[in-house]
Amino acid sequence: MKKLSIIVLALLLAAPACAAGLPRFDVEKYCQGAAECVSMENRAKAELKGLDVEPKIMAHCANVGKTLGGSYSVVQTCIETELEAKANPMGSAAGTK
Repeated sequence: MKKLSIIVLALLLAAPACAAGLPRFDVEKYCQGAAECVSMENRAKAELKGLDVEPKIMAHCANVGKTLGGSYSVVQTCIETELEAKANPMGSAAGTK
């Protein structure tokens, strides 16, 4: 019984990280077979795999990518935009006061 409790606890703790992880998109469907698009999407997916992003940002950007047809490059751009916005809150961007 103790072993089962530990396993259940481990699964519950891991669930949020998995839920906010990299989504699975059908690149071929999104790109409609265009080789350059498939290459770009696969490159974006590979770069996203090594990225350490807050689960909240990943979940938001994964949803944006899904909404726009299932694109890893959209997810990547969204994450970059979110991180830039977080680093430069309103009024502190270069050239503003």
